[in-house]
Amino acid sequence: MLNKTLIFNLLCLLTLNLYGQITHELEDFSQIQIEENQDQILYFNHKVTKKESLYRISRIYNISTNALYSFNQFQPDDLLKENSLLKIPFDPTKLIVDKKANSFPIYYKVQAKENLYGLSKRKLKIDKKILKKLNPQIETSFQEGMQILVGYFPLETVHENESETAEINAIIAKPSEQVFTKESRGVAISESVVLGDGRLFALHNEAKIESMIEIINPIQNRKVLAKVIGRIPPIYEKDVKVLVSAEVSRQLAVIGKRFFVNIRYR
Repeated sequence: MLNKTLIFNLLCLLTLNLYGQITHELEDFSQIQIEENQDQILYFNHKVTKKESLYRISRIYNISTNALYSFNQFQPDDLLKENSLLKIPFDPTKLIVDKKANSFPIYYKVQAKENLYGLSKRKLKIDKKILKKLNPQIETSFQEGMQILVGYFPLETVHENESETAEINAIIAKPSEQVFTKESRGVAISESVVLGDGRLFALHNEAKIESMIEIINPIQNRKVLAKVIGRIPPIYEKDVKVLVSAEVSRQLAVIGKRFFVNIRYR
Protein backbone atom coordinates (compact mmCIF):
# COMPACT_ATOMS: atom_id res chain seq x y z
CA MET A 1 0.00 0.00 0.00
CA LEU A 2 1.34 3.40 -0.96
CA ASN A 3 1.46 5.73 2.00
CA LYS A 4 0.75 9.47 1.98
CA THR A 5 4.43 10.42 2.03
CA LEU A 6 5.18 8.36 -1.06
CA ILE A 7 2.17 9.80 -2.88
CA PHE A 8 3.30 13.34 -2.01
CA ASN A 9 6.81 12.61 -3.30
CA LEU A 10 5.40 11.22 -6.53
CA LEU A 11 3.32 14.35 -7.08
CA CYS A 12 6.37 16.56 -6.45
CA LEU A 13 8.41 14.62 -8.98
CA LEU A 14 5.63 14.88 -11.56
CA THR A 15 5.36 18.64 -11.02
CA LEU A 16 9.12 19.12 -11.45
CA ASN A 17 9.07 16.96 -14.56
CA LEU A 18 6.19 18.96 -16.00
CA TYR A 19 8.03 22.26 -15.36
CA GLY A 20 11.03 20.95 -17.28
CA GLN A 21 8.79 19.87 -20.16
CA ILE A 22 7.14 23.30 -20.37
CA THR A 23 10.52 25.07 -20.36
CA HIS A 24 11.69 22.82 -23.18
CA GLU A 25 8.48 23.49 -25.13
CA LEU A 26 8.90 27.26 -24.95
CA GLU A 27 12.38 26.91 -26.42
CA ASP A 28 10.91 24.96 -29.34
CA PHE A 29 8.23 27.61 -30.00
CA SER A 30 10.55 30.58 -30.57
CA GLN A 31 9.37 31.13 -34.18
CA ILE A 32 5.95 29.76 -35.13
CA GLN A 33 4.60 30.85 -38.51
CA ILE A 34 1.08 30.53 -39.86
CA GLU A 35 0.69 28.57 -43.08
CA GLU A 36 -2.24 27.91 -45.41
CA ASN A 37 -3.39 24.57 -46.84
CA GLN A 38 -4.98 23.89 -50.23
CA ASP A 39 -8.44 24.60 -48.79
CA GLN A 40 -7.25 28.04 -47.65
CA ILE A 41 -7.44 27.03 -43.98
CA LEU A 42 -4.77 28.53 -41.74
CA TYR A 43 -2.63 26.40 -39.45
CA PHE A 44 0.80 26.19 -37.84
CA ASN A 45 3.10 23.24 -37.25
CA HIS A 46 3.99 21.45 -34.04
CA LYS A 47 7.23 19.45 -34.04
CA VAL A 48 6.62 16.13 -32.31
CA THR A 49 9.03 15.28 -29.50
CA LYS A 50 10.12 11.83 -28.31
CA LYS A 51 7.22 9.64 -27.06
CA GLU A 52 4.79 12.56 -27.33
CA SER A 53 1.15 11.52 -27.63
CA LEU A 54 -1.69 13.14 -29.56
CA TYR A 55 -3.52 13.63 -26.26
CA ARG A 56 -0.65 15.58 -24.73
CA ILE A 57 -0.42 17.79 -27.83
CA SER A 58 -4.17 18.39 -27.70
CA ARG A 59 -3.86 19.59 -24.09
CA ILE A 60 -1.03 21.97 -24.96
CA TYR A 61 -3.14 23.70 -27.64
CA ASN A 62 -6.54 23.25 -25.97
CA ILE A 63 -7.98 21.32 -28.92
CA SER A 64 -9.71 17.93 -29.08
CA THR A 65 -7.87 14.82 -30.25
CA ASN A 66 -10.70 14.27 -32.75
CA ALA A 67 -10.03 17.69 -34.30
CA LEU A 68 -6.33 16.85 -34.66
CA TYR A 69 -7.23 13.47 -36.17
CA SER A 70 -9.52 15.08 -38.73
CA PHE A 71 -7.31 18.03 -39.65
CA ASN A 72 -4.22 15.84 -40.15
CA GLN A 73 -6.22 13.07 -41.87
CA PHE A 74 -4.90 10.36 -39.56
CA GLN A 75 -5.71 6.71 -40.09
CA PRO A 76 -5.93 4.20 -37.19
CA ASP A 77 -2.55 2.62 -37.95
CA ASP A 78 -0.63 5.87 -38.48
CA LEU A 79 2.32 6.54 -36.19
CA LEU A 80 3.28 9.81 -34.51
CA LYS A 81 6.99 9.94 -35.26
CA GLU A 82 9.57 12.03 -33.42
CA ASN A 83 10.45 15.27 -35.29
CA SER A 84 7.43 14.92 -37.61
CA LEU A 85 5.23 18.00 -38.10
CA LEU A 86 1.67 17.97 -36.83
CA LYS A 87 -0.71 20.62 -38.19
CA ILE A 88 -2.53 22.70 -35.56
CA PRO A 89 -5.59 24.64 -36.84
CA PHE A 90 -5.16 28.38 -36.32
CA ASP A 91 -7.78 29.86 -34.00
CA PRO A 92 -7.44 33.64 -33.42
CA THR A 93 -9.80 33.50 -30.43
CA LYS A 94 -7.13 31.62 -28.44
CA LEU A 95 -4.49 34.33 -28.88
CA ILE A 96 -3.59 36.99 -26.33
CA VAL A 97 -2.21 40.45 -27.14
CA ASP A 98 0.27 40.84 -24.30
CA LYS A 99 3.10 38.36 -23.85
CA LYS A 100 2.89 36.32 -20.66
CA ALA A 101 4.88 33.51 -19.09
CA ASN A 102 4.42 30.18 -20.90
CA SER A 103 3.24 31.84 -24.11
CA PHE A 104 4.87 31.97 -27.54
CA PRO A 105 4.57 34.38 -30.50
CA ILE A 106 2.83 33.47 -33.76
CA TYR A 107 3.75 35.20 -37.02
CA TYR A 108 2.24 35.57 -40.47
CA LYS A 109 4.18 36.27 -43.68
CA VAL A 110 2.41 38.80 -45.89
CA GLN A 111 1.64 37.41 -49.36
CA ALA A 112 1.48 39.18 -52.73
CA LYS A 113 -1.43 41.62 -53.21
CA GLU A 114 -2.52 41.37 -49.58
CA ASN A 115 -3.51 44.51 -47.70
CA LEU A 116 -4.00 45.16 -44.01
CA TYR A 117 -7.79 45.45 -44.24
CA GLY A 118 -8.27 42.14 -46.07
CA LEU A 119 -5.81 40.38 -43.81
CA SER A 120 -7.57 41.65 -40.71
CA LYS A 121 -11.18 41.07 -41.79
CA ARG A 122 -11.13 38.02 -44.04
CA LYS A 123 -8.01 35.95 -43.42
CA LEU A 124 -6.69 36.32 -39.89
CA LYS A 125 -9.94 37.64 -38.41
CA ILE A 126 -7.97 39.80 -36.00
CA ASP A 127 -8.91 43.43 -35.37
CA LYS A 128 -6.77 45.89 -37.33
CA LYS A 129 -6.07 47.90 -34.17
CA ILE A 130 -4.57 44.82 -32.51
CA LEU A 131 -2.34 44.13 -35.51
CA LYS A 132 -1.13 47.73 -35.46
CA LYS A 133 -0.43 47.56 -31.74
CA LEU A 134 1.63 44.40 -32.19
CA ASN A 135 3.35 45.74 -35.32
CA PRO A 136 3.84 49.55 -35.17
CA GLN A 137 5.89 49.41 -38.39
CA ILE A 138 2.83 48.58 -40.53
CA GLU A 139 1.52 52.12 -39.98
CA THR A 140 4.08 53.33 -42.54
CA SER A 141 5.02 50.18 -44.44
CA PHE A 142 3.02 47.09 -45.41
CA GLN A 143 4.43 44.90 -48.16
CA GLU A 144 4.87 41.36 -49.42
CA GLY A 145 7.30 39.26 -47.40
CA MET A 146 6.85 41.12 -44.13
CA GLN A 147 6.68 39.00 -40.98
CA ILE A 148 3.94 40.37 -38.76
CA LEU A 149 3.16 39.28 -35.21
CA VAL A 150 -0.49 38.22 -34.89
CA GLY A 151 -0.50 37.45 -31.15
CA TYR A 152 0.76 35.14 -28.41
CA PHE A 153 -0.47 31.61 -27.81
CA PRO A 154 -0.63 30.63 -24.10
CA LEU A 155 0.45 27.07 -23.40
CA GLU A 156 -1.96 25.06 -21.28
CA THR A 157 -0.33 24.10 -17.98
CA VAL A 158 -2.96 24.07 -15.22
CA HIS A 159 -4.91 21.14 -16.65
CA GLU A 160 -1.73 19.13 -17.06
CA ASN A 161 -1.19 19.26 -13.30
CA GLU A 162 -4.76 18.13 -12.71
CA SER A 163 -4.24 15.28 -15.14
CA GLU A 164 -1.13 14.08 -13.33
CA THR A 165 -2.93 14.14 -9.97
CA ALA A 166 -5.87 12.16 -11.37
CA GLU A 167 -3.43 9.65 -12.80
CA ILE A 168 -1.88 9.00 -9.38
CA ASN A 169 -5.37 8.57 -7.92
CA ALA A 170 -6.17 6.07 -10.67
CA ILE A 171 -3.09 4.03 -9.81
CA ILE A 172 -3.78 3.78 -6.08
CA ALA A 173 -7.59 3.45 -6.23
CA LYS A 174 -9.13 0.00 -5.90
CA PRO A 175 -11.78 -1.13 -8.41
CA SER A 176 -14.06 -2.05 -5.50
CA GLU A 177 -14.03 1.58 -4.31
CA GLN A 178 -15.62 2.78 -7.55
CA VAL A 179 -19.40 2.79 -8.09
CA PHE A 180 -20.37 1.74 -11.63
CA THR A 181 -23.93 1.72 -12.94
CA LYS A 182 -23.47 0.67 -16.58
CA GLU A 183 -21.78 -2.22 -18.35
CA SER A 184 -20.81 -3.04 -21.93
CA ARG A 185 -18.50 -5.35 -23.82
CA GLY A 186 -16.69 -5.20 -27.12
CA VAL A 187 -13.41 -4.53 -28.90
CA ALA A 188 -10.64 -2.48 -27.31
CA ILE A 189 -7.67 -1.07 -29.20
CA SER A 190 -4.33 -0.18 -27.66
CA GLU A 191 -3.50 3.27 -29.05
CA SER A 192 -0.21 4.76 -27.87
CA VAL A 193 -0.21 7.40 -30.64
CA VAL A 194 -3.27 9.09 -29.17
CA LEU A 195 -3.01 8.27 -25.48
CA GLY A 196 0.70 7.87 -24.85
CA ASP A 197 2.62 5.02 -23.31
CA GLY A 198 2.81 5.27 -19.53
CA ARG A 199 -0.57 6.58 -18.36
CA LEU A 200 -3.89 4.93 -17.54
CA PHE A 201 -6.05 6.75 -20.11
CA ALA A 202 -9.00 5.73 -22.30
CA LEU A 203 -11.32 7.11 -24.98
CA HIS A 204 -14.98 6.07 -24.62
CA ASN A 205 -18.14 7.37 -26.27
CA GLU A 206 -20.58 7.03 -23.36
CA ALA A 207 -18.74 7.42 -20.05
CA LYS A 208 -18.44 10.92 -18.65
CA ILE A 209 -15.28 12.80 -19.57
CA GLU A 210 -12.83 12.87 -16.63
CA SER A 211 -14.58 9.89 -15.00
CA MET A 212 -13.02 6.51 -14.25
CA ILE A 213 -13.99 3.32 -16.08
CA GLU A 214 -13.13 -0.26 -15.22
CA ILE A 215 -11.73 -2.29 -18.12
CA ILE A 216 -11.66 -6.05 -17.67
CA ASN A 217 -9.77 -8.75 -19.54
CA PRO A 218 -12.26 -11.66 -19.18
CA ILE A 219 -9.69 -14.29 -20.17
CA GLN A 220 -7.11 -13.34 -17.52
CA ASN A 221 -9.70 -11.79 -15.17
CA ARG A 222 -7.49 -8.73 -14.82
CA LYS A 223 -8.98 -5.31 -14.12
CA VAL A 224 -7.66 -1.79 -14.67
CA LEU A 225 -9.09 1.60 -13.82
CA ALA A 226 -8.54 4.21 -16.53
CA LYS A 227 -9.45 7.87 -16.82
CA VAL A 228 -11.74 8.82 -19.73
CA ILE A 229 -10.15 11.80 -21.48
CA GLY A 230 -12.20 11.99 -24.69
CA ARG A 231 -14.31 10.31 -27.35
CA ILE A 232 -13.32 7.71 -29.93
CA PRO A 233 -12.43 9.32 -33.31
CA PRO A 234 -15.00 8.47 -36.03
CA ILE A 235 -12.36 6.81 -38.22
CA TYR A 236 -12.54 3.66 -36.08
CA GLU A 237 -14.97 0.82 -36.82
CA LYS A 238 -18.26 0.75 -34.93
CA ASP A 239 -17.40 -2.42 -33.00
CA VAL A 240 -14.57 -0.57 -31.21
CA LYS A 241 -15.92 0.31 -27.76
CA VAL A 242 -12.82 1.78 -26.12
CA LEU A 243 -9.32 3.02 -26.98
CA VAL A 244 -6.75 2.47 -24.25
CA SER A 245 -3.19 3.59 -23.59
CA ALA A 246 -0.34 1.11 -23.89
CA GLU A 247 -0.04 1.00 -20.09
CA VAL A 248 -3.65 -0.15 -19.75
CA SER A 249 -3.13 -2.98 -22.23
CA ARG A 250 0.07 -3.99 -20.42
CA GLN A 251 -1.69 -4.20 -17.07
CA LEU A 252 -4.48 -6.23 -18.66
CA ALA A 253 -1.83 -8.68 -19.95
CA VAL A 254 -3.27 -8.74 -23.46
CA ILE A 255 -1.45 -9.77 -26.62
CA GLY A 256 -1.80 -7.65 -29.74
CA LYS A 257 -3.29 -4.24 -30.43
CA ARG A 258 -6.92 -5.38 -30.73
CA PHE A 259 -8.63 -7.42 -27.99
CA PHE A 260 -11.98 -8.12 -26.29
CA VAL A 261 -12.91 -6.48 -22.97
CA ASN A 262 -15.76 -5.94 -20.54
CA ILE A 263 -16.32 -2.34 -19.47
CA ARG A 264 -17.98 -0.87 -16.39
CA TYR A 265 -18.68 2.86 -16.17
CA ARG A 266 -21.09 5.51 -14.93
